[in-house]
Parts: sequence; C-alpha cells; structure tokens
Amino acid sequence: MKVKLIFIMLAVMMLFAATPAYAGTVAGHVISESTGDGVVGAEVVALCEGTPNTATTSSYANGLYAVELDCPVGNWVTVTATLDGAMGSGRDTMQKVGEGIHEMEIVIIDVTMTPEFGLIAIPLLLSIAGFVFMRGRVM
Repeated sequence: MKVKLIFIMLAVMMLFAATPAYAGTVAGHVISESTGDGVVGAEVVALCEGTPNTATTSSYANGLYAVELDCPVGNWVTVTATLDGAMGSGRDTMQKVGEGIHEMEIVIIDVTMTPEFGLIAIPLLLSIAGFVFMRGRVM
C-alpha cells in the first residue's frame, strides 16, 4: 500500500514538472479602424519574442480573442491579426498578476486592423483614371 502511494505521488509530481512554469494567457480585442467595431473571424497569431513559441486562434464575438502562450514574465509578446486584406498588430510584455495559488501570467493586447494599401488604392486609381479619361474626351 505504501509503495502504491509513493508511486501515485511520483506520478503527480512528474505531471506538474512536465507543465511549463510560464504558460500565460494572451487576450484582447481585434478592432476595425474604420468602424471601431470588433472584428469577428480574424486570424490572431501571438508570438513570444526571443523564443520559438507561437499560438494561433480566431477572434470571436465582439472581436474578443484569448490564447495560451508559453512565454516567460517580462518577455515581449507580439499579436498580429489578419482578415480579408486587413491587418493590425500590437505588442506588450507578459505580466505576472496575483499571488500564490491565484498567480497567473497575462498580457492584454488590443489590435486595430487597417486595410492594406492595395485595397484602398484600387478605387482611388480607378477614379483618377476615369477623371483623366473624361477630361481627355471633353477637350
């Protein structure tokens, strides 16, 4: 019986030893620059700078996102969000909050998405071309 108890205790200790001590939460909002509304369905990639650790998720209701990322306290976290040619990114450091059993690592990064120049430029270029064409026909 005593050997069985020791075996169970060792198994539990090994389980906790295998869990990274710095698993943290990255959370925030993905916001449209043009409307100010939350963007649903954006691909969100979080990168712990100085490590190969990344995590990917999608934004959901009201543009909210949350993902677990192995990142030590004090490391910079960069979050990039993309959807339909729009992109945005934000950056902040992983923080430790709470104490003892309630201690956790978290960073909150809100990302504002802006359309890429190519998408904005198409209507502008077409209107310029139309103006030039119409002006040439009038003269």
